[in-house]
Amino acid sequence: MRYLLLLIAITSILSCKTNIQRNTENPIYEDYKDVFILAKLIESDLRNSNGGAINLRQTVRGDSLDRISENFEFLEDDSTYNNGYRFHFKFSENRNKNIVLTDDEKKKIMIYRWVQKESDKYNGSIQFAFPERGFNIERIIVE
Repeated sequence: MRYLLLLIAITSILSCKTNIQRNTENPIYEDYKDVFILAKLIESDLRNSNGGAINLRQTVRGDSLDRISENFEFLEDDSTYNNGYRFHFKFSENRNKNIVLTDDEKKKIMIYRWVQKESDKYNGSIQFAFPERGFNIERIIVE
């Protein structure tokens, strides 16, 4: 009988355990909201074209709020990347960092994996999964 009561007590204690959710701010993405918007636009273009060629000017036109139209100098597809798709970008001198995200975008920006690395040639890159995985954003690398 003692063992049964002990088992019930342990089970009830363990079943009442809840996960603590912390809203930790990632300081990396605060200065790169335009990169997040670009990543979402490229992801959409990849899905619509089934992995076809991506053009920076066409992609930027997808931002209906016109927040990043002058933020990027070029976008380059990295064909040497073997784990999906990778695009390198370089910021333009006219870059606007004062971007306001929608409420939905504010929630999504924290989901992605942000990495800071030094680069000589680019300001960063965005890595996407293979088509079988839906061209999902895997990593956003910024300097």
